[in-house]
Amino acid sequence: MEDFTKMDERKLDKILNRYSAADYGQFDNKEIGQLVKIAGMKGNETALKRIKDMGCLESRIYVITVASDAFEKVRYGPAMGLNAEDHSREDVSEIYGRINYASKTKNAYALNELKRAGMLMGHIGVVEYATQMMPEEMRRPLTSMDYLETLKGAIRDERGTLDDATTSLGRCYQVFFGKSYLELKFKRQRGDSVTEISYSDIPTEDKEKVDKMILGMIDFSKLEQTVREAEAKAKSSSE
Repeated sequence: MEDFTKMDERKLDKILNRYSAADYGQFDNKEIGQLVKIAGMKGNETALKRIKDMGCLESRIYVITVASDAFEKVRYGPAMGLNAEDHSREDVSEIYGRINYASKTKNAYALNELKRAGMLMGHIGVVEYATQMMPEEMRRPLTSMDYLETLKGAIRDERGTLDDATTSLGRCYQVFFGKSYLELKFKRQRGDSVTEISYSDIPTEDKEKVDKMILGMIDFSKLEQTVREAEAKAKSSSE
């Protein structure tokens, strides 16, 4: 058995940084366990990922699980103390990975900051997933204020259209206003002719411009006040 703790640094560096997932298959479970520990201490995400991807032969499930845990700790652990603003600048796929790790380690602070990051980004999927992955005793349904803050973020980042409830913008807008946009009428001029059309008649390529006009009509100060008053009344009634 190789003792990697006593191995020449250059040789060890080659194993950690140049070996493929298949190359690690030559080592037994104890050797792999030792490599995982060293790679984890060095923060070597690449080596841990390759070991993790080595292949789940039945006899290797344990060491691959250990490698996966070490990989997640190296990749996501250092960011568990970041705030929502920091997370909101990250890639969405990275945020989902952080939510999974925070849930596994029962890090409620990180989950709450990741949820807030989703609001800042205007990404309702992130907000809902972070809420869902909260420890059971701390899990609460999304509030109207959660949706309102996410709507503001979705407007900033232009995440979708009002009539598409599968997008963050459409979903959050419809929480408060339903499909009220369908009741609006718009004037369309072609030459000297002016006709009145509904939202559903607007060409897809023009909807972004019309959506901005509709969103610009929202009094967010008044809406926020209404939401706060409704939540305060609901809280008072439940006490």
